[in-house]
Amino acid sequence: MNASSTPAADTSGVPSTPAATPSSALAAPFVEGLARHELRFQRCGACGAAQSLARHACTRCGGEALAWETARGTATLHAVTVVARAPSDGAQPAAGSVRAKRTSVRPSCTKKPAVTRSPMRSPA
Repeated sequence: MNASSTPAADTSGVPSTPAATPSSALAAPFVEGLARHELRFQRCGACGAAQSLARHACTRCGGEALAWETARGTATLHAVTVVARAPSDGAQPAAGSVRAKRTSVRPSCTKKPAVTRSPMRSPA
């Protein structure tokens, strides 16, 4: 392996199709993208801003002309956080986000991912 290549992630035990379900009709395009292994986000037709959480209006300008786009290219996973206890009975556990190289969108996921947990160790 040369210095510019990155080892492949171990995906054993990870389902090939996310088992996420939309929490609302508004989030359905995002969840449908997950099922196709696509990362989708909303873009405002008025100001061009990208946003990852499904909303009825743009968080930058308040515009309501939002369209779903599929992220292209590569991304780097900086961190993952798994919330084991939902804040309410209606909410599902959630996982963290990624930052795409060419967009500033930070998508969230409503699917609890298959994560290998290791015991925490106290500093020596």
